[in-house]
Amino acid sequence: MGTSHSVPNSQVPIGCQLCQGRNKIQWKCVNCQFLMCSSCKDNIHLRIAKNHQIINIKDIGELDFGQSFNFSDVYCIEHLHQVCCSYCSTCKKVVCVKCVMKVHNGHEFVDEEEFLSKKVKLWEGQKRVEKKLDELCKVEIKLKEIKESEESMYSKTKQDIQDKATNDVDQYYEILIKLEQKMQSVNQAIYTELRNINREKGKLQDVIGEYIVSNVAQFKTQVSEAKISFKVAKEYTADIRRVGILTVLSDQTLLISENKSEVLQHVKLMGTSVQVISSLSFKIFGIAVNSLGDILVSTGDTNLKRVDIKKGEITVSVHNVVPFISRNIHVTQDHRVIIGAMSQTPVFPATGRRVVIVMDQKGNRQKVYEHDNSNKPLFTFPRNITCTINGNIFVIDKHNANGKGPGRVVVLGQGGGVLQIYSGHPDINTENKPFKPADLLTMSSGSIIVIDRHISTIHILNSLGQLITYNNLLDIGIIHPYSLALSSSGNLYIGCTCKQRSPNTYKAKLYELEYYGI
Repeated sequence: MGTSHSVPNSQVPIGCQLCQGRNKIQWKCVNCQFLMCSSCKDNIHLRIAKNHQIINIKDIGELDFGQSFNFSDVYCIEHLHQVCCSYCSTCKKVVCVKCVMKVHNGHEFVDEEEFLSKKVKLWEGQKRVEKKLDELCKVEIKLKEIKESEESMYSKTKQDIQDKATNDVDQYYEILIKLEQKMQSVNQAIYTELRNINREKGKLQDVIGEYIVSNVAQFKTQVSEAKISFKVAKEYTADIRRVGILTVLSDQTLLISENKSEVLQHVKLMGTSVQVISSLSFKIFGIAVNSLGDILVSTGDTNLKRVDIKKGEITVSVHNVVPFISRNIHVTQDHRVIIGAMSQTPVFPATGRRVVIVMDQKGNRQKVYEHDNSNKPLFTFPRNITCTINGNIFVIDKHNANGKGPGRVVVLGQGGGVLQIYSGHPDINTENKPFKPADLLTMSSGSIIVIDRHISTIHILNSLGQLITYNNLLDIGIIHPYSLALSSSGNLYIGCTCKQRSPNTYKAKLYELEYYGI
């Protein structure tokens, strides 16, 4: 097989602190400050420190304000024995003394202290605004709860009055008029408050956008922009039409489902085939595994289900989305459960409410995403979900039935607003080849990869939803990609779908990939 890759500029650090410099540095552990290569990250550090935050050193410009980075930790690729000493704001990269004299003469520079100080101020400002935005969102939710409570009380009181109106119609008619006037007054007050909140949310979201733009524009470094590439390591064949849902368990076995067949298969990969260990029959829309190893499943009901794959048992979980039904699920590194849900109406045409709900492990709701800053619905059909280390939520929003028409990826900030909407890239997504995202996941580097099934392409986004690059999977022989999974050891899997009414309709492919630079 060939290799699918993109070729940006390169300035790569060297000297892994775990294997004593045999491999080039690509990662930094924020918790213990180790600089390490990819091999040591996957095979050593993550095995003994699973909960540590590890970032790609090319993302040092996106570090949170409480995190640090030393220029001297990075060696210059142009001058191998020189450590970096300054940040060139003209070229937006860290440089060594020789670079300053020979290549960057006349450019503007920022020293390490000033670099970190300015970044701290940017992030602190952004966090303050996000906190205010979060507080406004909580007030908004409370107001909506009050509105629902008042309307419920109004309906009950009105019904009680009407039931008693048989004796003195005139007297009760006057009471009904007063009740109606009171309800109108309450609704007007709540509407005014909600309108003011939406206005303030819009202003705060604009400020957050300015902070993000400033942070990325001023401090996004190019310390390590290694060539991003993918290569097929292994190829397997499953006896189903589509690997529609794909999850890797801790023992490296997999859960796969075809969606429409309503069968969940527990499988292991042997040779070039996918061998079924066991299977369960029930409707399934999404799978996630929590920190305890519990398998949570979205079945299109009001409650998520918990599956014991060994015993073949299905029980009801504590995660309830009433009055909605669940359509997908994701569990974050900090153990939150994020559910895509909708009203109990047909998926298309889109009617009713479409939401993304964030819960804790006990099923308590922490946040509900439903409207944008203009109080318009955010989603048509929220499908696959992932989350970054810094808490940004990425949601695939499907617009049309049967895969017709384009889709998009909506990026939600912790404060409740929309950070970005990614709708593909004009170089590859056209009217005849619209962006049709099928699945997405977060890599250990913090980057997001999105499968564009219509043109067999992977879009690679940063943690803010901005495109880094894209790779054509046809270059490595992968056609009709549909699902993604990443194992705890870093193995990347892509499940595919088959073309209908072909000789291989029920011979869906599953690929294990090697990847570089991401």
